Amino acid sequence: ARFAGARELFAGVGPSQFGPTESLSRAMLVTVLRRLENGAGDGDGSGFADVAPGSWYTGSVAWANAAGIIGGVSDTDFAPNRAITREELASTLYRYARYLGSDLVGATGAGAGAANEAEAGTGTGAGAANEAATGAGTGAGAATGSETGGGAAGASAGSATNPAAGSSAGAATGTATGSAAPAADPLAGFADRAELSTWATEVTRWAVETGLLAGRAGKDGVVLLAPKSEVTRAEAAVKLRRLLERLI
Repeated sequence: ARFAGARELFAGVGPSQFGPTESLSRAMLVTVLRRLENGAGDGDGSGFADVAPGSWYTGSVAWANAAGIIGGVSDTDFAPNRAITREELASTLYRYARYLGSDLVGATGAGAGAANEAEAGTGTGAGAANEAATGAGTGAGAATGSETGGGAAGASAGSATNPAAGSSAGAATGTATGSAAPAADPLAGFADRAELSTWATEVTRWAVETGLLAGRAGKDGVVLLAPKSEVTRAEAAVKLRRLLERLI
């Protein structure tokens, strides 16, 4: 919260109040990102029926949509007041990093796909940014850890023993032909990974692999992605700070 307040990225919810546990709306997310770009873009038309001209977020929605950072939930609607979900945030941060030309987006197989942000994956809308990813990126470990802590902890992946005869006694991991074992999927350690929307799988894998998105503690020590859960203002500030630190 101090990080966000010092940069004047988040407006408070009241006098001297940040509202850390309140959900972050889609309108506020694009407004924060636009503030990072010093109010980039102009114009008062967003192209969405539910974004009225002159609203405090209209210019931000128009900029983010035109820049390919975030699209609508359908061809006609943006749903500005709806809380952003964790998988939507992962996608938005990926495409914001891509917008900036960051090398972070080249580190995985996450790419631009054909579905928009609507969880049903239908329609694209004029200028709507794509949520789907078609790459096949793999990572070094499943990230876990506290959402409000100092980053994700990567679980070491896959030490496979060599079954081939004649392999040396202390040989490193590998196959019978000596090729390196494939890296583990960063999402493998999350019990609810099947709940990810198809369009969000690769961008979420990227967010976990880069340490932007950490797991939530479930019952009996289970680590969850909680992809459909709403993002709080505090969580968004933490993730945004992580991204900016990696962009420096």
